[in-house]
Amino acid sequence: MMPSHKKNQYIQYLDRFKEININSVIFQVKPMGGDAFYNSPYEPWSKSITGTRGKDPGYDVLAFLIDEAHKRDIEFHAWMNHTGLQHVQAIVRHTLRCMHR
Repeated sequence: MMPSHKKNQYIQYLDRFKEININSVIFQVKPMGGDAFYNSPYEPWSKSITGTRGKDPGYDVLAFLIDEAHKRDIEFHAWMNHTGLQHVQAIVRHTLRCMHR
């Protein structure tokens, strides 16, 4: 997906939220897939932005979302999933092995 198409999609969502009087959004900026909606030295760019995991969208997605939300008097809250599903599954497997020793 082209960056301009994704930006337009975000704007459409925020416009609709404003229309229906939503005054706060919580946006998952680090999904469980181990990628991010911000430039990170630890995680690649999210596949959800450009369609390709790790591909730089060419703009600061998080800053764009915050600015656009604030233009509409909507609070923006970033939600980070600090552990990916694969990490949780490994912890569960390890815990179960320890319990059955």
